[in-house]
Amino acid sequence: MKKLYYIIIVIILLSSANAEGRFRKEVLWNLLAAPVYGFVQLNVHEGSHALGALTVGAEVVKYQPYPSVEDGTFMWGKVITNKIQDRHENGFVLVAPYISDVAIFTTSDILLSAEIVSPRSISGGILFIAGMVAPFADFVCNVNNWSDGNDFTRISELYDVPRVFTVVMGNIIAAVALWRLVTVGIKVFFEEENENEEEETRISFSVMPTVGGGGATMSFSFQF
Repeated sequence: MKKLYYIIIVIILLSSANAEGRFRKEVLWNLLAAPVYGFVQLNVHEGSHALGALTVGAEVVKYQPYPSVEDGTFMWGKVITNKIQDRHENGFVLVAPYISDVAIFTTSDILLSAEIVSPRSISGGILFIAGMVAPFADFVCNVNNWSDGNDFTRISELYDVPRVFTVVMGNIIAAVALWRLVTVGIKVFFEEENENEEEETRISFSVMPTVGGGGATMSFSFQF
């Protein structure tokens, strides 16, 4: 998943190559924290499974929010539950992480787009990676994973829906999300030129000598 973080950032930067303004190199440190964001997202994913199970009255037997290998199969995380009554409850538990992904992504998008949280602030950069890139990576990785134990594969089997249908629908959602990532990413990674000009204007001042009939005087001009 860490590789996908970097791939997403490269896509955003390439898509915004024609963006006007200064590239904000100071936000690149967020990329170095990709493993941390990945661990947080893993807890969100597995935690959503667990919370979904508790919501329908099931019991969480095991909660494992870290990678492991079992019987030769690599697993990012694992939640084991019991006392699930029917397939609808099981379906809700399976889909819970992706409800979380969409909710977190949408909320972060609104906060950054409306500049309730400034996209050019430190907190804005963190929110963009943790609240938009990480959920997007989790969603895309899983919707395109055809393995037997994958959540979407199990949902398809549970409701007798062709797996290709969930892939197509999931990637349509992902395409819209990618557009939002690029749009918000431009605000996060680039500082508009007029912002620099306004900043310079606010702090600039000039002192000019003038000579008139009454002798030499000094003229001051301030701009804030």
